[in-house]
Amino acid sequence: MKSAQDEGSREAARQKLVEAEVEYQRARADDYVTRLIRDSAMVEAHRAGLSSREISELLGGIAQPNVVRARRRATIRQQVVPEGLLSPADAVRVSGLGPKEFVSAVREGRIHSVEVQPGVLAFRPEDVRGLAAWLSGLVEVTGLEPATSTLRT
Repeated sequence: MKSAQDEGSREAARQKLVEAEVEYQRARADDYVTRLIRDSAMVEAHRAGLSSREISELLGGIAQPNVVRARRRATIRQQVVPEGLLSPADAVRVSGLGPKEFVSAVREGRIHSVEVQPGVLAFRPEDVRGLAAWLSGLVEVTGLEPATSTLRT
């Protein structure tokens, strides 16, 4: 027979486990979004004329073949995002933010990705526009640029 204290400990452990899993899944999604944005930035850098070698040197620790693979992944991903949604790279462009500010907004929960199919994340255009509007209002009220602002909703 289990005591009430044992059952309370088990319930507390369950809650901690569920909370840890939620944070783990959120962190995995955030890291994935960050990788997608980085891969897209590699594509843009290549289109702007940077060589794979130069991109590799700028990123440090990523070999040229990995740069080529990342560019290929970014190109393929663009093809699987459903009509009406934005890929993470498109969401960064539409928001007007830099990658750092956009990823910070994702990590802080000001904008959320949608898993449209296993392994494919996208953003709703209205959420991205809402983020941009919130940040422009923040700049108007505080005079701080988004990258230096520490205020949250």
